[in-house]
Amino acid sequence: PYPQEDCYAALCWVHTHARELGIDPNRIAVGGDSAGGTLSVTSCLMARDRGAAVQPVFQLLVYPWLDGRNVSDSCRRYTDTPMWNSVLSKKVTPIINPDPASVPLAYRSPAEADNHADLPPAYIEVAEYDCLRDEGILLYERLKEENIKVDLYEVKNACHGFENVVGSSITKECINRRISWLKEFF
Repeated sequence: PYPQEDCYAALCWVHTHARELGIDPNRIAVGGDSAGGTLSVTSCLMARDRGAAVQPVFQLLVYPWLDGRNVSDSCRRYTDTPMWNSVLSKKVTPIINPDPASVPLAYRSPAEADNHADLPPAYIEVAEYDCLRDEGILLYERLKEENIKVDLYEVKNACHGFENVVGSSITKECINRRISWLKEFF
């Protein structure tokens, strides 16, 4: 019932089966957009906290949902934007965390984690008109404070889910930027 544990288990499975998958077990990364960004960060936190054999080499986070409090300026401002908005974020919080008492705060709301040290490098992409914008910026600042390599890119004139318009110049530019960043690690 808990997506955080499911994704962490998948990360561990990939590491355990790396040879049969034909990948290097020491060069595994995580990435996702929106809630997928949440699950990427929580998988890294869990791997670090649990001393897992797998330690992702980087995180690719596209407009990640990171703060269960939903109180940032962008959350207050973007209540009716298309694709995603703060009204929807508030509705999904109980679905993502059906039993908050059983899930540590850092895994429910990574922006509220006490410790962001020893996390892998990250590329964080936020959209200008997205209620999640400030959450991505907050994680960027926290990782910077820990001297973790992190890059932040704000996609101007875009809202959450902008890349669903596959042929747009904005989407193509962002995908090329992500690929360039990935090439640093692979």
